[in-house]
Amino acid sequence: MNKALTTILSSLAIVTCISSSFITGYAISPESGYTMNNEGIVYSLENDISDDDDVPDVGTIRIESYFLQTAMNKNPSAQFAVEIHTYVSEDGFKEEEAQFKAEHFIDGQSYAEIMEDLIYSGNYPPNALNVEQKQKVQQIVKETSAYIKTLIEEQNKYEAEWLKENGIQIIDSNGMVLYALVSREQLLNFPISTTTGYKVFLTQLENVTVSQNIEQEKFTFLIGDVTGENSVDILDVIALNKAVLGKETLTEAQLQAVDFNQNGKPDADEALTLLKYIVGLIEDFTA
Repeated sequence: MNKALTTILSSLAIVTCISSSFITGYAISPESGYTMNNEGIVYSLENDISDDDDVPDVGTIRIESYFLQTAMNKNPSAQFAVEIHTYVSEDGFKEEEAQFKAEHFIDGQSYAEIMEDLIYSGNYPPNALNVEQKQKVQQIVKETSAYIKTLIEEQNKYEAEWLKENGIQIIDSNGMVLYALVSREQLLNFPISTTTGYKVFLTQLENVTVSQNIEQEKFTFLIGDVTGENSVDILDVIALNKAVLGKETLTEAQLQAVDFNQNGKPDADEALTLLKYIVGLIEDFTA
């Protein structure tokens, strides 16, 4: 079970007072525009890509989806199936462009010198260039643009690996669009690079292949039910005591069912609480 789901279930266990209440892996009802599946992943029901075409600044993240903002606020412990749109700025390659122009020549003159002489100096207005000069400028612009485009494409490919190295769970990529599973904390502390800006949206769940990343167990259990028989009885006390003594190891779901004190491990106090409940000394697991 992932940490996000563990957090959700732990929080729910604290506020649950009636032992016969069933706990599920999510507590928030789906809102209009997004839903949450059995694995606690929030995703979009519809295309909610923003109409805002503004390119984000380099080194920034913009959460453009209204539904993602809502889901983050209402489901802070969930995971989110998102599209990360990457925007590589050409300004980020000024040094590479300058070097390219300095290292390429026409008739013994560097591209940089030609452009300075014909364009940037103002000595030759564009409409005053002769055919040969125009051809030189067109060649330089075409080759430089192609080179920068190659750098941008390489950066986009690198971006997915770079984000993975920085903890973002990239599942798939399609050009400038990356598909990922992220937590609210990851979005609020998103890693940034020196040449890229990001926009993030909720995505269709089918865009994110979760089967190999998320346990497909349904996180539904009865508080106190260690054996998974949908009842709480002396067999659960026996099973819990074995775990306390180290003779058996509880699964994540079993641990969540009896982790009354939220210490992340089975202990004697929890076994005693469970026994008191079964014999009728207490009415719930908060005592």
